[in-house]
Amino acid sequence: MFEPNCVIVFLAPEISLKSRPVQKRMHEIIKNNIVIALKNNGLDYAKVISRSGRVFFDTTDSVSAIEVLKNSFGLNLLFATQKIVCEELKFESILNNSLDCCKTKINGEFAVRAKSFNKKIDARKLERELGSEILDNISSTKVNLTKPNTQCN
Repeated sequence: MFEPNCVIVFLAPEISLKSRPVQKRMHEIIKNNIVIALKNNGLDYAKVISRSGRVFFDTTDSVSAIEVLKNSFGLNLLFATQKIVCEELKFESILNNSLDCCKTKINGEFAVRAKSFNKKIDARKLERELGSEILDNISSTKVNLTKPNTQCN
């Protein structure tokens, strides 16, 4: 069952136009702003990290965290997600865990998007395989890559 325990924050796209040193400084400012906002609102969080133009942090109340941060400087999109820790980093275990999360959320047309920070995991292959599993296991679904009703990230 899908239980959000993590938030993914997409940073404003104009930050990527800055030089590397300015980007690095902006990322640090944004991370500090997130920490301050969460602390000021009494929300639990753990390990705020920045990678690939995104900020990730674990939290027990992702809905409240998103509500607090939705109008913060430099943040573009915020997503509640479920962080899954696999005993072994195997493609099959990631696929099975992802399918379990998707079963209750997908309705109608869908698209699967994956981003891998691990060179051992092929994100495109995961997208194709998970999409195929969803089609096989969830009735009345269809793939729509341009305007899906549901997007699995």
